[in-house]
Amino acid sequence: MNENLKEQLEKYRKPMDRAYYIMLVFNLLSHILQKTPMMLFIELLVRKIANGTMTEGQVRLLIDSMINLRLFIVIPAIYTILADMNRKRYQLVSTAFLVLGWFYSLYMREWNDSYIFNLALLIVASYGKDFHKILRYSIRSISVVLVLCMILTSLKILPSHYDMVRNGRVRHAFGMTPTGFAGYVCFAVLMLVFIKDGCLKWYDYMAIVIVAVLEIILTGGRVAFLCIGLLLGGTFVKHLTEKKKWEVPEGLMKGFRYLLLSVYVLAGGGFMTLVFCYRPEFYDMIKGNGLLESFAGRLEVPNRLTKNLGFSVFGNYYTQYYQAEHSFNWTGEYNFIDSSYARMYLIYGLIGFVLALALCTMMQWRLLKKNMIFRMYILAIPAVFFLVQRGIIDPDYNVFLLLIAAVLPEKGDWSGR
Repeated sequence: MNENLKEQLEKYRKPMDRAYYIMLVFNLLSHILQKTPMMLFIELLVRKIANGTMTEGQVRLLIDSMINLRLFIVIPAIYTILADMNRKRYQLVSTAFLVLGWFYSLYMREWNDSYIFNLALLIVASYGKDFHKILRYSIRSISVVLVLCMILTSLKILPSHYDMVRNGRVRHAFGMTPTGFAGYVCFAVLMLVFIKDGCLKWYDYMAIVIVAVLEIILTGGRVAFLCIGLLLGGTFVKHLTEKKKWEVPEGLMKGFRYLLLSVYVLAGGGFMTLVFCYRPEFYDMIKGNGLLESFAGRLEVPNRLTKNLGFSVFGNYYTQYYQAEHSFNWTGEYNFIDSSYARMYLIYGLIGFVLALALCTMMQWRLLKKNMIFRMYILAIPAVFFLVQRGIIDPDYNVFLLLIAAVLPEKGDWSGR
């Protein structure tokens, strides 16, 4: 690239860095808030300010336009490609990634048609940024919204329509959904332990256990509880291994590394194999077993819908589904897709499914190159979560995808991109 242009762009580095972090927080908050009833209050506030000068449709269009301001992160993304990526290969791959995301935004043409494009922008714009700083902003954004939701719904200021009852016990949703709220708690804990690289004190363990117990009691989020359990178990084993100075055979360690590297391919591929192989008699065999029955339901829905929708390279979900994505040209059957792997296949087609697995494997590959095996273990845990919950390409949940481009230096080394 022209050296003159490089020098000119260098003058805008600080403003662009500032713009990136502002837009990152705006992206995270807007994605989280869209899953809470706070958006209803924002709509009511806009209506009050409009004082009857705008129709309901115009108010919603204005709010949608405000939310879409998060796409202005395209400016730091383009700046990053031009000013920071010195290798042609990086520039070409990043540009191709943005083009693919833009293609999907044109292909879908529905309420969240820019989802992949938004994720692509965030990943590219995160090139060379401090990943620990990204995680801290993410934890703060999640914590602020969750605490507000808990307070406002407890005071009956915000409605909590999604409270559910399971086995006679109320599952509190706090304005979201029980599994959605539990998922945010789970990922906030994962991010915190990732930053600490598993170096937890006794009070850290105690705090996480208390949070996990409260989470399972209040929301009934079993998968989130399981994932936090896996995290604490792995952290304790790491601590014990280092303390006792146990030596793990190199062959076993090598196999473990490659298992962690391929965990998303194994989980996603395995799940979709079970989806395609699902038969009604499977459900009859496990009827009465709560966990297995619930898992079978998450296989049955995508199995039925793959037959209805058929195979698609780029997806065919929105041509068949209602905009709110809770019904399928209503047939009297439950059609919401819980599994992230099934959602990627049905919504975004084979390309979207492969893309999601490739991105998750890439973040693991970056850690493998730095020999950060425990952190690979932390990022393998969401592979279990996404088996039965959505969010694999949602930046408010899976901000770990930004690690593909962001910097995660060794301890004490904060140089280089």
